[in-house]
Amino acid sequence: MFLIGHTVQLKSGGPTMTVTESYGDDVYRCQWFDDKAKMQTSPFPKESLVEVVIQEKVTQGLLPDNFTGVDDERETSELHNRKDADLIV
Repeated sequence: MFLIGHTVQLKSGGPTMTVTESYGDDVYRCQWFDDKAKMQTSPFPKESLVEVVIQEKVTQGLLPDNFTGVDDERETSELHNRKDADLIV
């Protein structure tokens, strides 16, 4: 589950987006700025999104490659509650 204000990205890549609305726990409206600095907005299914902090930690090798934080609310909750300096952005 994402909260309003979380920064996310499509799992396939693309710009960093901010969650602005949620439609239940399955679809999130996000906004971002395109390459011409124009604000864009669109809804996305949760399965297509990953929280940016999580993606950065996977890339850095601090989390396993299969960690998404989206499919398992417990994983996301544990990540947000950790106090380790290497997980604080």
